[in-house]
Amino acid sequence: GNQIYFPWKSNWKNSSMDNMIKQWHSINASFSLMESYAQSHSVKYERVAMLRNDVLYVTPIDIYLLDNLNKTIDHNNSHFVMPPFCLYPVNDRMIYGPYGAVRIWATQRFDLIEHRVRKAKDKGWEMHSEKFLDATVLPAMESLGYHRHINRDICFLRTRPNGIVMVNDCFSAGATRGLLKKNRRKIIIQAVGRNCSEEIMDRKDKTISYVKC
Repeated sequence: GNQIYFPWKSNWKNSSMDNMIKQWHSINASFSLMESYAQSHSVKYERVAMLRNDVLYVTPIDIYLLDNLNKTIDHNNSHFVMPPFCLYPVNDRMIYGPYGAVRIWATQRFDLIEHRVRKAKDKGWEMHSEKFLDATVLPAMESLGYHRHINRDICFLRTRPNGIVMVNDCFSAGATRGLLKKNRRKIIIQAVGRNCSEEIMDRKDKTISYVKC
């Protein structure tokens, strides 16, 4: 029969699952380290962000803003905020917002996946990262009175140790407001402050292009 946890309806490989589990442990450990610091230094966080350090941030991120264009501030500290691109159906690569909401996002995945699997309402997709967040983790956050929100002005691009920048990230399955796909190489050059080579195509996936910086 089909595996219970593995999202067999997707195009995932075993390595995809391995990498996601590593990511969950890393996110959990990072948040726990922050909590330990807060306890030992008598710090109380009200709003926090979980940000990757292996990406190129093209636009500024102010964790108090709901959008950059209108400078809308989350005065009530009631919204958790995610990026506007790579929506499958949500983006799982970054979040900021109220401490209580982000804590669930960062530390409750291993508990909540068991709940999702027991319900068995989305067979073949149970442990698919974005679908799991959308169907189970984010509703758990919303059940405490928090609201999900997409900041349409955020853009960051995944990078690799060899200088590769994945230029399509902010234009796939959603897009960052105001950025034009035709200008993506220029945008990266401005961000890194040096010239980048022309785009190249991955041999295995013709839909993804890269820039060498």
